[in-house]
Amino acid sequence: MKALVLALALSVPGVAAAQPAPAGAAAQAQTRSVARMEGVWIGTFRRYDAAGLLVETLPSEIHIRFPSTGPYGYHQTNVLKGADGKEQRIESYGAWDGPVLRFSNPRVEGWYADVEADPAGLNSVLSLTFKDGSGLTLSELITLSPDGRSRMRAAQYSIGGKLVRRTLIDETRRP
Repeated sequence: MKALVLALALSVPGVAAAQPAPAGAAAQAQTRSVARMEGVWIGTFRRYDAAGLLVETLPSEIHIRFPSTGPYGYHQTNVLKGADGKEQRIESYGAWDGPVLRFSNPRVEGWYADVEADPAGLNSVLSLTFKDGSGLTLSELITLSPDGRSRMRAAQYSIGGKLVRRTLIDETRRP
């Protein structure tokens, strides 16, 4: 089993890695949608090339938690299984900067925040920039269902404003 571990240890200027984790009502105050996404999500990643052709479909399991102790206020584990049965595991950590969740590691730097104009608090965005010199960026829209039982995600990867690929993700919360 091949495992890829990305520890998004913070090195973002002005964001201390040891910020206390928001819990309960405090997490709700930080960001409405991410606080409602805590739990385990089962779904499917569908990856498309720039022409819109399906390249790959991967079953996924995403664990989202808000640790009450430790240096990070957010911890996400992505488990993806390829057609060959190999598992890819990605560990992501973040810290709060007001209502924004900030990420940084040697591979990517970015942020997550609610869409302020959404009165229902169901939509949020993720923005990442890859640090490999390629100019690759990721912009993702995350939409939570009103009942909180499912969510839809659409990620676009671009270089210099030109689409490189897309990933669509449909997930349901594990009871």
